[in-house]
Amino acid sequence: MDKHATTHTLTGQSSNLPDDWGYFFRIIALAAKNSGCQDAAPSAILLANPKLVTTKAISTQVLPAGLTVENFRVASVTDSAVTLQWDSPPSTVGLDGYKIEHASCSDATAVAVPNKSATSQVLMGLDSGTTYHYRIIALTTSETAVEDSDPSAIISATTLHPALPPVTGLTASCSIASADLTWTMPVFPKHVAGYRIQYCTDAGCDSPTSGGAPTAAATSHTVQGLFANTIYHFRIRATGRTEHEDSGWSGTVPCTTAKIPLPAITGLMIDSSTVDSDVSLSWDTVSNAALDTYRIEVCLNTDCQGTSTDYETAEAEYVHDCARDSQCYYRVRAEAKTDSNYRHGPWSSFLVIQIPK
Repeated sequence: MDKHATTHTLTGQSSNLPDDWGYFFRIIALAAKNSGCQDAAPSAILLANPKLVTTKAISTQVLPAGLTVENFRVASVTDSAVTLQWDSPPSTVGLDGYKIEHASCSDATAVAVPNKSATSQVLMGLDSGTTYHYRIIALTTSETAVEDSDPSAIISATTLHPALPPVTGLTASCSIASADLTWTMPVFPKHVAGYRIQYCTDAGCDSPTSGGAPTAAATSHTVQGLFANTIYHFRIRATGRTEHEDSGWSGTVPCTTAKIPLPAITGLMIDSSTVDSDVSLSWDTVSNAALDTYRIEVCLNTDCQGTSTDYETAEAEYVHDCARDSQCYYRVRAEAKTDSNYRHGPWSSFLVIQIPK
């Protein structure tokens, strides 16, 4: 039956029943779909004798149609506010405004009265983590014969739990392929379920990569698998336990990974071909595509401060004229000048030779 009906006729039900039988009737009000309400309890049972039941159809009484509000919906929620939206009625003749009600199955309380041009309403001051039920009615002017609309179907909106504050004190220290992050323990750590870390190669973090999910007790984390000589931007957020939403992302912290050093020189020695003061040096070849040259440094002592001379060679050998009646201190390193992802290798240990008079 239509929800406006107040009468109904049953026909063709008593033709085969004896006269001394009767019908037992009851009626139940059905709850609207998605209203959150249950159907009403059945009414008291009504007994009717078949001799009194008529097969003559009786017109169902229907109230005059009024305005209708379509697509009443929840647009957004926060921990203390709900934004509701709706579509304007197909016809706005006689429309004077709207009434939004906080509705339960047995009661409704007006919470806002938007004007007739409105199609949205923000309800503020709500409790966090709470479910509210709303319906809307289109109101008409007193001068029109059009009635207020029927209440819309009840919609539900659940406010968010309070969000954790952003994580503070984030720092980043990079090596060649990793970054060590640290941050400050939140004031209320019991509300923190853990952390999420992201990193990006742009300050806006438009395409973030996950850097890990440390536990709630952590205040440091190492992100592995980074590329050398690259600027990264790191950020962190706390994930909330029950009744707390995740925090927002922290600001990004930049960090540049180091270049890859070429290998250290090994096997530095003086060849047997050394004659007089002509010192013939050789060392193990460095097999690396980033190698451009070898640098030999000749010093008068192990400090090599202001007393050194250096030479370059493409081969793993070099002949140096060390002055007679002196000592020469030799050291060598591999150098990368072209590949920006590599840096020079470390200096080898000193090789010392004494040239007599």
